[in-house]
Amino acid sequence: MTTKCVPVLPSILCKHCGAVRARLPFCDHIAEPCSCSGAQAEREANLVAEREASERVLAAQVREREDKQLVLIRKYSLEMPEKLRSCNFDNFERQPHTEQAFAAARRLVDRNGTGPGLMLMGDVGVGKTHLAAAIANAEIAAGRSALCGTVTDLLSRIRASFGSDVETEEQVIRPFLDCSLLVFDDLGKEKVSEWVEEKVFRIINYRCTHGRRMVFTINVGLELIQMRYAFNGKAIVSRLFEMTDAVNVKGPDYRRRPRR
Repeated sequence: MTTKCVPVLPSILCKHCGAVRARLPFCDHIAEPCSCSGAQAEREANLVAEREASERVLAAQVREREDKQLVLIRKYSLEMPEKLRSCNFDNFERQPHTEQAFAAARRLVDRNGTGPGLMLMGDVGVGKTHLAAAIANAEIAAGRSALCGTVTDLLSRIRASFGSDVETEEQVIRPFLDCSLLVFDDLGKEKVSEWVEEKVFRIINYRCTHGRRMVFTINVGLELIQMRYAFNGKAIVSRLFEMTDAVNVKGPDYRRRPRR
């Protein structure tokens, strides 16, 4: 009769209660963890420590991404044309026909980053761009982030960032999604390619869904915007009204006024 040999695992004492526990060969790990209160407390503390360490790593990664976004936002803000950067409410030439738009722009700023955006519609030369830029500059002066420009200019900044030290297209476009205020000046005048339509709709839809404010100036008519954006035009116009207070600005082209 052959005797069956059963391997005997080395043992180790639980450091909390002194109970003998089987130890795995060639290491100090216990085959079956001790169920005493001290051992359980240690395991729970280890789990908490691991979770906190993971959260610190994740927080550091988020801060790094946010830092890159802030760098891009500052870069894009500095690329705003000097003429727009000089626009403010004090140097806006107020006229009777611009008072409603002026008041709406001031209300937006006075809400300190809350509430709906603004859509200024009207012919050229009635002050829409000046008011939109004044809003963006006031936002920046208040310590919040704002980007301002035509769709063509803003999207060209996205293209220009490709291949830079920013790793992905997603990181390049994030500032346009997450900045406190985004101004699309002369929406609808841009040449609409499939790439432009995809980007414009994504930005507007994201900001609408997440309650991020936008300012639009439009002089081509909403019907033309729907026509030019063949796939998403109707959805874009619908979101414009959902996101903003709409104001029609009527009056003469101030650029054609006699020079003093």
